[in-house]
Amino acid sequence: MRKSSKYGPFDINRTSHLCGLTCPMLDYLARSGVLVPSHLGRPGRGRDRLYSFGDIVLLRTLAEILKGGISVKKLREAFRTLITDHPEITPTSVPARYLVTDGVHIFLRNDGSLEELTPRRQLAFAFVVKLEKLRNGLSSDLKIPAKRRVA
Repeated sequence: MRKSSKYGPFDINRTSHLCGLTCPMLDYLARSGVLVPSHLGRPGRGRDRLYSFGDIVLLRTLAEILKGGISVKKLREAFRTLITDHPEITPTSVPARYLVTDGVHIFLRNDGSLEELTPRRQLAFAFVVKLEKLRNGLSSDLKIPAKRRVA
């Protein structure tokens, strides 16, 4: 087996520990095509699955989305789109700050807009308003001291 560094590749046991999913769940996700590890070990049946740093970020995300009740079919579609369009998840880079779900669809928040993670990549919303930024701006305009501002 290839020796892993602090940033990978990681074997299935270390990946399970880092992402919070069981080894059988990781196997299921790989077999069903939801998230296939980026690194492959030796070729052939029974080969090691080796995960990259980006894979583990996506697996942690996936674990959170699974808790919300999204179907594996929807996850497979969304993650294929995300991995194809945004391969740049590294220890120092990520394509967007948020994945958003309404319990049925999965969206990527990118540059202030929400894009549905499906093969047709439909734009769901043209913009997102940050209420905290507006509130803080108004508080500054009204010269309300920071400790008096209500959260």
